[in-house]
Amino acid sequence: MPFERDKIGEKFQRLSNFRRGRLPSVVDKHIGSIKVYANPLENITLPKPELKNGPYLWNSLSRAKESLAEGGKINQKTISQILWASSGFRYNALRTHLTTSDIVGIETYLFAKEVTALQQGLYHYKPQDHGLEQITRTDHTKDLAKIFIADLSIDACAAIIIYTGIPERLENFAKSRAYRYLYLEAGAAAQSAMLSCVALELSSIFITAFYDNELASLLQLDSPSEIALAAITIAR
Repeated sequence: MPFERDKIGEKFQRLSNFRRGRLPSVVDKHIGSIKVYANPLENITLPKPELKNGPYLWNSLSRAKESLAEGGKINQKTISQILWASSGFRYNALRTHLTTSDIVGIETYLFAKEVTALQQGLYHYKPQDHGLEQITRTDHTKDLAKIFIADLSIDACAAIIIYTGIPERLENFAKSRAYRYLYLEAGAAAQSAMLSCVALELSSIFITAFYDNELASLLQLDSPSEIALAAITIAR
């Protein structure tokens, strides 16, 4: 079926088109907009992010690039800053990354490998109170090295941020375009994270190629209700 596989993108784009006079109706139903774990291993409150005195945006944009990791620890304040820049809340209750509506479709996870004051393991980011929910206490370095289809050294990374999407949140108003919007949100969040890495003089790499089912299993996602979208590595 190589021909059919080659046409997936084209078919997806065509089937998710909006046409004048044929917009889908919106069904009024409540869907939670933020994921919360009932029994996390631990709840961690992150340091407050710095909101002033950072580098100018133009400076960060001109320096932004994917770079090789040299290895080394980063502190909890640093990862706090990156998570807030990527997926946090601003003072006006809007998210720091671009969204297509008031309802946000993505979730953010952190694999902490070399982060001071954080155990190695997997965490879920809680933007509503800028904290973390610990999911595992396991070093997932070898697992992620096998899951990511990329030529990079996971061993040298201090942390990895992974973005997932919950299509049902957006399907109520976006219908067939829900997946389009999830990809856009994840890309916007990842870019914000990578720009913050530049500002903090860290290296980062954007990852979009991975074995989907294996990453979903590692993250303990309720697939296909929640799907993995992208990741970035963070290192010195």
